[in-house]
Amino acid sequence: STTPAAPASLVARSLAWANTKGLQMSPEPGKYVHAPLSVTPFPISRSEFAKARDLAPIFNHLVEAIASDTDWLMSTLEATLESDSFTGRLARVLRDARAQGPECQPLHLGIHRSDYMLDEPQEVGGSGRTAKPALLQVELNTIASSFGCLSARVSELHRYTATLASDDVASLVEQDAAAALRSLCLDGKASALPHNEALYELPAAIAQARSAY
Repeated sequence: STTPAAPASLVARSLAWANTKGLQMSPEPGKYVHAPLSVTPFPISRSEFAKARDLAPIFNHLVEAIASDTDWLMSTLEATLESDSFTGRLARVLRDARAQGPECQPLHLGIHRSDYMLDEPQEVGGSGRTAKPALLQVELNTIASSFGCLSARVSELHRYTATLASDDVASLVEQDAAAALRSLCLDGKASALPHNEALYELPAAIAQARSAY
């Protein structure tokens, strides 16, 4: 099946909201456009959403452990340093810092973003049964201070569109999710859609790290 096109009025209102609320990016100096966005929230199961949240601190500890073992990290990345200029520059910064002696600041700040895609059900071994949809991690980004904040604006946009045009939004998502979304909107509870506090928490973390340093 194909996803129906969003009504032009909903798209126009969404883009107007994005451009007045800072949901923007700058492809070149002096030019601003709205960031890529969807006008509707994407439905996933509550259990998979909770799993992604529960995994976040585990991945954070894993990244910190790897970053702290610089000998292992450099030996593992050795083959990549010449072919990937970005990674090579980071490696040179690390080498230069280590050459100056033991690190003078034992505190670290990590800003990480995990990207997931929903793996659609597939038939299980010709049995006619399908597996449940599951989140699969695509990437773990360790330099994620900008678009992480934009994701908070996307969450706000979806609460806005769900309140503004609940029938239009519901018509664009899966049937079960549409019923739940309509129910939330009819009860005046569009605010119950998941909140994203990155816009406030990431700057607060950076400020706290600067103060500690």
